Amino acid sequence: MIAALCDDVRNEVRGKVSLMGLFDNFTVSDPSKPLPPFRLFARIGVTTPGEHSVQLRIVSLESDFSVELPGKLSARETSAASGLHEAVMTLGITGLVVPGPGRYRLRFVVDNAELDGPMFTVSQREKRTIQ
Repeated sequence: MIAALCDDVRNEVRGKVSLMGLFDNFTVSDPSKPLPPFRLFARIGVTTPGEHSVQLRIVSLESDFSVELPGKLSARETSAASGLHEAVMTLGITGLVVPGPGRYRLRFVVDNAELDGPMFTVSQREKRTIQ
């Protein structure tokens, strides 16, 4: 599996994919408001072709916060490198509200198998005092 958080995903000619603005930290002025919109890119290999159930879980490493987004993956292409059937997922995430500053992990559950994905942090921007 390959997975990354980024600002944008662009599909290029000849099957190439460009990931723009890779990151792992949100610095926000008010952590009680939704995080800025972002995209998740994932390429996941499975042993059998066809449709597969998938859940994306976003969990806090410091609290009991968890969000689940269910979906389906369609794995058709066989990777010459891995020999696995690959599914590519590009998901735009908007309006995500987390409980506050801290560390978060994305997890994928594909056909009941759990895969750890990328982590990110949320930190609060220091307030500047004007003198």
